[in-house]
Amino acid sequence: MIDHVADGALRYRVWNKPHSVDQTPDVEVRGGTEETGGTDPCVSTDWSFKRGNIVYWVSDSAACTDGKPPRGAYGMVSVTINKAFASRYWCVK
Repeated sequence: MIDHVADGALRYRVWNKPHSVDQTPDVEVRGGTEETGGTDPCVSTDWSFKRGNIVYWVSDSAACTDGKPPRGAYGMVSVTINKAFASRYWCVK
């Protein structure tokens, strides 16, 4: 979940299954960047959040990505550690 805190800064929160959003998030990072780009039909908004040597890259587009997204995917999260790819997760409804 990406939202803005009271001071206007971006906040990224994640709950791993089976946790729900009414519980404490498993990951919370404040501060980050937001950028919208691309051309129709592949316009997307991308966010990045850094916590130490870990960077979380979040995109709201699954249609215009490398690879085949699973059914119901509406975005994805990529994680890098020390600037090296660590993992990718699809955001699925």
